[in-house]
This record gives sequence, C-alpha cells and structure tokens, in this order.
Amino acid sequence: MLSPHRRSVRAIAGVLSVAGLVGLTLAVSGVASSASSKPIVLGLSNMVTGAGSIFGAQYDAGAQAAVKQINSTGGIGGRKVKLIEEDNKTDPVQAIQVAEKLVQANHVDALLCDCFTTIMFPVVKALEKGNIVIISSASSAPTLAQQGDDFVSTIATDDSLGPIASK
Repeated sequence: MLSPHRRSVRAIAGVLSVAGLVGLTLAVSGVASSASSKPIVLGLSNMVTGAGSIFGAQYDAGAQAAVKQINSTGGIGGRKVKLIEEDNKTDPVQAIQVAEKLVQANHVDALLCDCFTTIMFPVVKALEKGNIVIISSASSAPTLAQQGDDFVSTIATDDSLGPIASK
C-alpha cells in the first residue's frame, strides 16, 4: 500500500501529465495559440465529497500544483491558466450540473473530470453538443473512448489492461 506522501506525489505527477495533455489539446484546437492575453480557463469537476473524496483531495492538490508550475513557467502558449473547481459529490446528477455550470456559466476552455466511469457516461452525454474538450483521469471503460472526438482519457482502458492483468 502506498504511503500518503507517495499517493500525493503520484497524484501530482498524474495531474502534471494531464496538464501537458491539456496544453497539447488546446494548442491543437487553437485555444492556446490565440493572440489573447486572457487566461486559459480549466474547469475541474472533482470528487471533493462522497465516496470518491479520498481521490478528490489528492487530485485537488495535484491540480493546484500543476497550475502553479505551468503559470510559473509562462503558462500555455504564453497564456496563464486559471482553474475553477467544483465538487461533483461523487454523484452522476451533481456531476452533470457541475459540468454544465462550468461550461455554460464559467465558459471553461476544457473540462477536467476526476470522475468514476459511472459518472463520466452521463457527463459526456450531457455535454456532447457543447464543443468542449473533456479530459478524464479516472474512467477506464473502453466504450467511453467511443463517445466522440471531444473525450480524452489519461488512463488505459479495461480492455487493454485485462490481458496484462491476467498474466
């Protein structure tokens, strides 16, 4: 079992890799390369409370560290990053409300979700016409990858891990 320190280090490393993926995704989509001086706004739907809260605290620490690191080195494409975090309470209905608020009211450029697969399916479905990049760090269902071009998972899917785990 990992110590709390090692879990935090792994969470920070994971979020930094997500941040790199966000930067690449936004650069490809043209958001990061625009001539705007406005910050790139990332929404984070996080499991702060509820059954997934043990992961949410680590993800929050990692996200805050990643934003600080990115901004201290000049941002993404010269633009600072702003993180807006909302608690999805590890609940699919709340997660949809959080995602819609972050996209519609906060006008985020991308949505990061620290969400279980059972939460990601309804969130992706609710935002399918929203033209927003959704990045998941905790959903491993292979069928999520088929939900559209705007969905990205940073972890391997169950179908790719199954054969490895069975050895």
